[in-house]
Amino acid sequence: FQVQIARDQQEFETGLMYRESIPATQGMWFGLSQPYPISMWMKGCLTHLDMLFIKDKKVYKVLHNLPPCQTEPCAMY
Repeated sequence: FQVQIARDQQEFETGLMYRESIPATQGMWFGLSQPYPISMWMKGCLTHLDMLFIKDKKVYKVLHNLPPCQTEPCAMY
């Protein structure tokens, strides 16, 4: 896998939005320095995505083939 790291607030907020295609072996890492509840949405995404949630160095949740948000309010994951 090749993973782009969200290094600042702008990258964290933009994520993978507005990309016309994303290869199956690529993604983005949203590392958080302290644990707290987080949610993601697909606003501005143009493709379906998989989301993996990792805690304590283990994958604890996987969401497959999430659709782009086409109407608001967008689903939160």
